[in-house]
Amino acid sequence: MKHFFWVILCGMTLLSNAQILEKSAIHTGYSYVGRNSVSLGLEYNFPIEKNDWHGLSTGIVARHFKGQNNKSYFIPEVSVSYRYFGLFSQIAISTEHINPNIGVSLLNIIRIYTGYSFSFNERSTNLNGVVFGINLLIGKDEFYDGLKIGF
Repeated sequence: MKHFFWVILCGMTLLSNAQILEKSAIHTGYSYVGRNSVSLGLEYNFPIEKNDWHGLSTGIVARHFKGQNNKSYFIPEVSVSYRYFGLFSQIAISTEHINPNIGVSLLNIIRIYTGYSFSFNERSTNLNGVVFGINLLIGKDEFYDGLKIGF
């Protein structure tokens, strides 16, 4: 629970800077890694030429899931992702696991991905295995990739 408050504190710090807020989005997501989990946090899109359909973003989220003993867990997770013409790769690291993913990014609004999670410890969280997930990113126009039509 202590880690969850650190995630909230970092998120509030990011919100205090208006320039960062313009390029940020609320990150909501669902993933399955041997058990259902949901996530909520912030994602920042680095200012790369948005009409070239590539970009780099970083995020911080709080992930919630039920462990093997049916106990609720909140873990902080940091991620870095790179997008290129609708495809993306991402690596997410938390206090419990490391999770590389690949997937499809639909105009940087919806991400559908798969990957593999490597658990750091074998306690009741045990986030180890194949990952399937979907994310929804809700932000201002400056956050999203531009749609380039024509030459």
